[in-house]
Amino acid sequence: MRILIAILLLTLAGCAQHPKQPITPTAPINAKQSEQRWQHHQQQLSALDHWQAEGRMAAAHGQKGGNASFVWVQRGDAYQIKLFGPFGSGAIYINGRPQYVELRESNGKTTQAQSPEMLLKKVAGWQVPLTGLQHWMRGMPMPQAQSSQQQLDSQGQLKHLTQQGWQIEYEEYQNNSMPALPSKLRLQNGDTKLKMIVTSWKALGSSPRKVD
Repeated sequence: MRILIAILLLTLAGCAQHPKQPITPTAPINAKQSEQRWQHHQQQLSALDHWQAEGRMAAAHGQKGGNASFVWVQRGDAYQIKLFGPFGSGAIYINGRPQYVELRESNGKTTQAQSPEMLLKKVAGWQVPLTGLQHWMRGMPMPQAQSSQQQLDSQGQLKHLTQQGWQIEYEEYQNNSMPALPSKLRLQNGDTKLKMIVTSWKALGSSPRKVD
């Protein structure tokens, strides 16, 4: 019993000599600071115009839907997208630039159009806003297009964006990249819903590269 009392007294004495330090609350970020961070973040995103993203996407329109894995290579205005297995089919390759896009199916058939959205819907039945996605998936609005609603988080990154009829929710970011890039986002336009999970982001040089 004496030993237990001695241990208790030593413990109490130690607590008295080393009181817990009060936790200093983090100062909240005001709207002005958040906007400043957003302007800086947007400049970094705009400079990232040669990149590669890999991940998965799932699209649904009413009762119809499907999913696919993707590799997206963007070099300025030109892009190369490979979709693996949409609706259980083979790979689909999309190569595009302003005013022109070509889609090649796994059987070798090719189709050309001016809009990647119209082309993908015609061939695969998907309604995916590819033109907007090259900006939205990086966490930024389309340039020269009106944003009717925009919300930022405390880090000055997009949390919600409404543009061209699409509601975009940013659920997760990869903060280990510079700049921080979205890793999970959801989009909705009426009955059309799209979910994207980006598992890998990579900055690219200026030399051309094709998606195999």
